[in-house]
Amino acid sequence: MAFPSPAPSTIDMPDPPVTECIPFTRHYHGHAYVDQYAWLQDASPRRNPKIMAHLEAETAYMEASLLPQQDLEVTIYKELLDGCGTLATSAAAGQLTLDRADGPMDTSYLYGWRRRPGLIHPVYIRRPAGRQNDERVVLDLNEPRFSCAAIHRVAVSPDHRWLAFVIATTGADKLSLYFYHVRSRTVSPRDVVHNVAPTLAWADARTLLYCTPTTGKRPGQVYRHTLGTRLQQDMPILENHRPEVTLSVRVSASGAYVFIDLWEPTRSECHFIPAPAVARGAAPTRIQPFTHRLRYTVEHQGPHFVILGNRQGDEPRINGQVFYCPVVGPEFGCAAWRPLRPYDSQTLVEQVVPFANHLALVERARGQVSLRVLCGIDVVPGRPARFTGTVGPDAAAHRVPIPAGTTRVSVSPTAQGYHSNRLRFTVEGPQSPVVTYEYDLDRQARRPMFPSEERPEPDADDGAHLYTVERLAVDLPHVRDPFYLAPPRYVKIPVTLVYRADRMHRDGSNPAAILVDGVRGKADHAGYAPHWRPLLDRGFVVAVAHVRGGCANGRAWHEVYGRLLQRKSGAYDLLAVANALVKRRYTSAHRTAVLTLSPDEGLTAAAALNLKPQFFRAAVLHAPATDPLNALMADDAPAADREEFGDPTTDTTIFQYLISYAPYDRVAPRRLLPHILCHATLDGNYWQAAKWVSRLRAAGGDPHDRRETLLAVDLSPAPDRLPPLGTLARDLAFLVARLEDTVPALRTAPLIYPSRRGLSGSREIDFDATRTSCGSQS
Repeated sequence: MAFPSPAPSTIDMPDPPVTECIPFTRHYHGHAYVDQYAWLQDASPRRNPKIMAHLEAETAYMEASLLPQQDLEVTIYKELLDGCGTLATSAAAGQLTLDRADGPMDTSYLYGWRRRPGLIHPVYIRRPAGRQNDERVVLDLNEPRFSCAAIHRVAVSPDHRWLAFVIATTGADKLSLYFYHVRSRTVSPRDVVHNVAPTLAWADARTLLYCTPTTGKRPGQVYRHTLGTRLQQDMPILENHRPEVTLSVRVSASGAYVFIDLWEPTRSECHFIPAPAVARGAAPTRIQPFTHRLRYTVEHQGPHFVILGNRQGDEPRINGQVFYCPVVGPEFGCAAWRPLRPYDSQTLVEQVVPFANHLALVERARGQVSLRVLCGIDVVPGRPARFTGTVGPDAAAHRVPIPAGTTRVSVSPTAQGYHSNRLRFTVEGPQSPVVTYEYDLDRQARRPMFPSEERPEPDADDGAHLYTVERLAVDLPHVRDPFYLAPPRYVKIPVTLVYRADRMHRDGSNPAAILVDGVRGKADHAGYAPHWRPLLDRGFVVAVAHVRGGCANGRAWHEVYGRLLQRKSGAYDLLAVANALVKRRYTSAHRTAVLTLSPDEGLTAAAALNLKPQFFRAAVLHAPATDPLNALMADDAPAADREEFGDPTTDTTIFQYLISYAPYDRVAPRRLLPHILCHATLDGNYWQAAKWVSRLRAAGGDPHDRRETLLAVDLSPAPDRLPPLGTLARDLAFLVARLEDTVPALRTAPLIYPSRRGLSGSREIDFDATRTSCGSQS
């Protein structure tokens, strides 16, 4: 099947900028590595007129090339304004987000914040428990007296009298800590602390722990401050000078302890102080020192610490196992940890939320999140844990019912009441706004916390909702790669599909936009996203591909199958998902696009484009990390990046593997690529996108084809991860125009869709029609 070619256009398109080639030779592992566009890389590009002139020319060419879609951009921008206002208020207008913000452990008040039209920052509110109509504003940082540029942290004192908040007042990196008296609505002038880190915790009604940053802008020292005392009396209680370590402080769910967490990419360490002893100057006690590849978090419940760790002795527990340890000690290290329940290698335990008589676990398996409750826990030192719950035969361990159509479940530790035995959680779907539920752990009953704001549940819907959520399981591809580690055959690639049922044809005529979700063991893009409605209302299928590199199938999806010498697996999975959508007739190859919003996702998509450009018609990539080799060979490469990709400076195998898939190094000559719109920010790694676009143009393609390869550089300071509405409208219009040919475009040479056995001569990946399929999970 050939790609259709649009009618010839009468629009005169400008010629793209020609990037000057200045060969620069680096010697890696005894071999000469010639980079013709290395001059584009500069730590201070604003001081380099040559680089700035080139980036401005690229942006001007992009704007001129996209002039034909200007009317479509304006239309989509208005739709975005009508649908979600701004991305900051993409949740339902006025939706209350429940969060006690590290506040008191009692439930006499419920704290939260609301987004309101016309205001930049959220408004923090509280109301007495059980009195929904008695809502009052406790802090509004939009007031001119605060001069607030950004909010980083808000914490409520245990007696409800004070709010400690960390804000930026100039938009710079330096943050300040303020103490706000709720009743008098004034800021204490003598307790202002400048140059702090965005982490803090109340130990008691007048004592707070905060952190100051190191020269690397990481939290480095933990200080104790008592209201009314001089700042010169604040003394550090723990210091950390290692740049690779991240430090944070928090209060336990019970309020009895303060924890200090230190994190490295592969290991962690936790210290604790009894909350009443903080004001007396008690020193922190370490639970388990840094140990090779041991990461753990600690919570408190009754006479025990509850620990979620990824190892038991020398045996890995990659998906996390729950342990307990007596708080009386004298030993707190991993030798004293006892498993609370058997280890499940197929289920990822993401979070542990303790209550007075229950333990809630947030779990993930096969791309779906669930909540499990352990009731009536009775732990006796030296004996296995047992459950004493008596509410029904399944009370010892049961699951919380989740509404159908839910793709994201969130449990905020700061939204719980330790003694209330009520679990508060939020659910959302791609086109279903956030709903907050309260679940009675004793009665096993669920109710919405804010009935007036609740949406109809999909499982009780009569068809009034336009948008359908579908889950697919795509078979893993056959791959010809000497380093490729194949997961078990029963493991599938989870895919979340969203579309309008009344515009779904199932004949391959629907366009599709694939979002990549698989970055460093995290899961994104499955929550409420009203900004995709301009696509959905035009008949698009929006697919979220939970490829290897994320955590959709447990931690092994990243740790074992998605990093180091398996980093290419994410690109293979993306191609398998695109191929499966075509075979199931959700879309066609000439109507498929890929969209990414982060550097690592962009690397996965760009690698897939280099492997099989015929699978996509268009691509929009935000700040893609297309040159990981040169980035990792630099002396100042972050330790977290080398933990993810490997260290090519010392390992020649990693070096060769990086070259085998790095998009900048794998550009083949005369390849017919999709339409590409590549974004970059000047304060980020802009040079990776700029060099890649330059090499793509230099490689050339069909002489009769002029598919756009565009670079848009944001010359302002680095924006938020999600683009503003204007940029998003441009991206969506770019996809609609290229996939539907709704605006004038230049003639495009035909492409041949690959056969069932893959392209002839392909040695990277082989798709077998009998192997690559997808089946519905719901």
